[in-house]
Amino acid sequence: MLKNNKFIVLTLITILICLGIYTSYVVYKKNTAINESTKNIFADSTDNAVASYTDLNGNVISLEQYLGKILIVTSWASWSPFSKDDLISLSEIASSQDSNKVVFIAINRKETREQAQRYMNILPELNSVIVALDPTDHFYISMGGYAMPETIIYNQKGDVVNHIRGVINRDELKSTIDKILK
Repeated sequence: MLKNNKFIVLTLITILICLGIYTSYVVYKKNTAINESTKNIFADSTDNAVASYTDLNGNVISLEQYLGKILIVTSWASWSPFSKDDLISLSEIASSQDSNKVVFIAINRKETREQAQRYMNILPELNSVIVALDPTDHFYISMGGYAMPETIIYNQKGDVVNHIRGVINRDELKSTIDKILK
């Protein structure tokens, strides 16, 4: 009888250990999946090099250069009726943040530099927001976009913290930034 009890206890302990290992594996895989999806957004789909974009002056911008800072990236297009309000809100929030800790980038979706510039000319100056061009629409496709505009918030390690579909809510964005900074 004592032998049977020891066998049952050892069996239960073995099962618990196996469940613990399995749970750790699932959690690890989930975290790795988030990191892999982030890497896909930062990488260029053609050769897995770091994707780069250009600003309106033709200067190269890479999202990877902002690792170590909170990165707020919004996709926009001149044809979207919601982009104007979103970009203005983004600029107002960006102006109130420390640019050494938080970077704001507005990536245009697949429009020419001229189209994007014409649209920027009708907006108030977007202080503290880097305007980037993405002629291949890599960013929007990589993030699984389906609304317009869309905003992704990355922490300092490049992990996605929040994905906002549609026009940003100023309070939600400020709150998310504050939580990451703490």
